[in-house]
Amino acid sequence: MNRIKIVSSNIGIYVLLFISCLLAFPISLIVGRYIALSLPEDQSWKSETSPLSADVIYDLCASLPLSDDSICGGNSDIYAQDFYSAISKIFDKEDMTYQYVQQKLGKYQIELEPIEYSNNGYTYFVSYYDLRGDGYSKIVFFFYGNYKENRLMRIHFHSGEPNL
Repeated sequence: MNRIKIVSSNIGIYVLLFISCLLAFPISLIVGRYIALSLPEDQSWKSETSPLSADVIYDLCASLPLSDDSICGGNSDIYAQDFYSAISKIFDKEDMTYQYVQQKLGKYQIELEPIEYSNNGYTYFVSYYDLRGDGYSKIVFFFYGNYKENRLMRIHFHSGEPNL
């Protein structure tokens, strides 16, 4: 009889331990995400570049369909990186073309690579843009096709050393 009580009390401990383990993992994920979201974003890159000029901000806000008042409101220093999210939303569409990107960002283009021919028959090219003009923050557009007939493959945002 004592042996049955010991086994049944041990089962209760095992069930409690099992339930605790099941709950610990999701709780740790939630707490970890909360901590990550509440940590300040690393702003050390700001020492490597400077804010955009008022003319550039005005030009971008006038030529791009932006709805973000924090960028175009003129309340604080605005960096090229502050436009990354908006540019991604505006241009990252399947039917986006080099001509449209040029229409909106052409004056900030710093390089246009020659058309590349892949082994599988595809052609593509890459176009680089720098809103600040200091070589630190670049927006890189990859296009399928040639200069006249093309479509966007992907956008890459690069911040760091002046040369990729």
